[in-house]
Amino acid sequence: MDIQTTDAVNQPTRGMGSMGTGVKAGLLALSAVALAVAMLIGLRLARPGTLPGVVVAGAEVGGLDRAQLEQRLSALNESLAADQITMTRAEPAAVEPGTSTWTARELGYRLDVRATRDRVMSRGRQPNPLSALADHFRAFGGRTLVEPVELLDDAQLTTAVDDVADALELEPVEGEVSFDAGTVDRIDPVPGAEVDTEALATRVRTAVLSRGDAEIDVPVEVLLPEITRADVEAAFADAQAAMSATVVLTRADIAIPFGPAAHLSDILSLQRSDLDVGGRRLELVADPDAVAVAVPESTKQALAAEPVDAAITITDGAVTITPSADGFAFDPEAAAAQLEELAVERDPAARTAELEGIVTPPARTTADAEALGITEQVSEFTTFHACCQSRVTNIQQMARTVDGLIVAPGETFSLNEFVGRRTRAKGYVGGGAILNGEYIDAVGGGVSQFTTTMYNAAFFGGYAIPDHKAHSYYISRYPVGREATLDYPSVDLKITNNSPYGILVNTSYTPTSITVAFWGTKWVQVAEHTGPRHNVREAETQYRDDPDLPVGETRVVQSAGTGFDVVVTRTLTFPDGRVEQEEIFTRYLAQPRIVERGTKPPAPAPETTPSEATAAATELEGAASG
Repeated sequence: MDIQTTDAVNQPTRGMGSMGTGVKAGLLALSAVALAVAMLIGLRLARPGTLPGVVVAGAEVGGLDRAQLEQRLSALNESLAADQITMTRAEPAAVEPGTSTWTARELGYRLDVRATRDRVMSRGRQPNPLSALADHFRAFGGRTLVEPVELLDDAQLTTAVDDVADALELEPVEGEVSFDAGTVDRIDPVPGAEVDTEALATRVRTAVLSRGDAEIDVPVEVLLPEITRADVEAAFADAQAAMSATVVLTRADIAIPFGPAAHLSDILSLQRSDLDVGGRRLELVADPDAVAVAVPESTKQALAAEPVDAAITITDGAVTITPSADGFAFDPEAAAAQLEELAVERDPAARTAELEGIVTPPARTTADAEALGITEQVSEFTTFHACCQSRVTNIQQMARTVDGLIVAPGETFSLNEFVGRRTRAKGYVGGGAILNGEYIDAVGGGVSQFTTTMYNAAFFGGYAIPDHKAHSYYISRYPVGREATLDYPSVDLKITNNSPYGILVNTSYTPTSITVAFWGTKWVQVAEHTGPRHNVREAETQYRDDPDLPVGETRVVQSAGTGFDVVVTRTLTFPDGRVEQEEIFTRYLAQPRIVERGTKPPAPAPETTPSEATAAATELEGAASG
């Protein structure tokens, strides 16, 4: 048969040569496929579980049924999830390394048991029979490696990496120098580290999916402290110097010691500076509040002094200048600044200095006083009065107030503004004054005599008198046309120092006189001429009723006085030969004679007593003082 088959095959057929060959090839291929399918079916039936020789992640899982395979893969999951990943921070080298160890499970890893099971069970059962048959043939003596289906939870991995970063990151330690009861403590700077979480997550992911225990270097950025070791060394040296000896601040005969333990430890500190100070970033600073506490209040009060103006006085007919003095007050900030400088001095002798503070200059320094050029008496004038009247009290009180007054060159002096309202609280009493053309008694009355005296001192000193007012009526004790009255605040005496030198007003008095002298430097010659009285006016008599005076009686309350006009000429001759003349016109009113007439009716006479006639009216004559 084989031969026939062979002869039949080898015999050509007429018209069917090439077609016969193709049919035979197809039949052979179909036979091969049929054979392969038959073999595959037989092998599948013989191998209902996993193929022999299948390995998953190093674990043998061949020849297992589905349930056994799932158990084996569950065990494999536990094993792989228990892998340990150790993360080590090796930088910065100046500090101890830090480690953090996590299991793969803690990092979010797990084996997908069912998906891996399905993947294993699919081997030898592929839709492609050739691939499946190939797996079966390999199973006769070879190994089939199947990649497991692994899952990694990114959110859990990120959280774990953040936790590692929190555990292994280091804040840089800044260098520090401090004081404690006279001793010096120091903390050297230490660099820190910031974990690169993104890079660390990549490394962890790779390590976990590579399976097995692993060690990872934690990627970090080294953080350098702002305060360097050199900064600390320099500050430590300053601090030791500060605690080496007492610092003393002195003023006059007062010494304020600041001992290391008693005061300096509480006052001084080393503080970070934004800018380098002398090449250092730790600066020695003194606390002004602590300085204020360290200095006793009694010491501060002993140091305090008000500024004293230079005084210009007249002693035994000569000008004396008493030097000025600055005022002083303790200033904690100034003292603190001094302590900062002195505390770092290594030489004990250099740790003492004069205390600085708040210096208040006087209003008039010694140089100012000397520059006024007050060297001699320029003018003087005296007026006289009766002794022991109340008006004398007011004259002398004003003299005491004005005595020592200094008027600078170019300055205008106002008597009203300087003295102020005359009140009993200031020592003034009632005295004669003129109101609405009539003499009355008023507090401060009589000060016009001082005003007149001062006016004449200014007149003969050659000084400008921009504001003055003569009395309404002429008063015989005053120079004609050269006198002035005063009433607060409307009637004033103003004197302008139009000389190149200062004016010192010097006053003196006796029980019967008042004198005002102007001291400075003579700068002009003064001559005076009083013209004749003209336009003379006689007084009138004025009557008025007095209800307190009995009917028929009269009383003269103000005597008559003649009114007139007068011109006073002041001639000023200057050193350069220049001559100026000033005419001062004064009009005195006629002082009326004032008579009061009684209007009070007489009291009824008793019936048993004869009536008595009253005496004739008595005229009371007398000049009232102004």
